[in-house]
Amino acid sequence: QAGPFLARHGIRPKAVFHVYENQTWEKGLRHGLRRALPATRIVGCQQSPFSELYPNMIPSSNELENGRWPDCVLALGRNSERKLSKVAGAARVKVGGLMRQDSVFSIPEDCKPQHASVMRLLCATGPNYQESLELISKVHSAVASLSNVSLLINFHPLTSTRFRAG
Repeated sequence: QAGPFLARHGIRPKAVFHVYENQTWEKGLRHGLRRALPATRIVGCQQSPFSELYPNMIPSSNELENGRWPDCVLALGRNSERKLSKVAGAARVKVGGLMRQDSVFSIPEDCKPQHASVMRLLCATGPNYQESLELISKVHSAVASLSNVSLLINFHPLTSTRFRAG
């Protein structure tokens, strides 16, 4: 629903970043974005360690062939990069670091969106108050000095109305 909602409201981000574990909700997000905003680049950010016991993180050939996988996945480290690259190809997997570390702000050049005169950055929070506050604070700090970036915050539906109001 996010892709059609953004398109209906005239919001056409150059890129959307989401947490990558290759779960069903992510697949739905990517499907909606691709359908409604085909020019938007989708970047998945791996946030949990890679485990052989969690095969969901490995994309199927169907996902890769039919555009159901992110354009680029930022892996936690070289080990995850190697494992994902074996299936998805090296061009689509880069080491990016954790979202909660400073390394996330030095994204590889081939994963960056093309710059326009004004960019909209969509920050989607989770249901946890502390994690949402930390995420919003870090994203705001990262873009505060950029005059060509408009930051949009999309709160998780379980986030309290009081917190959303500021």
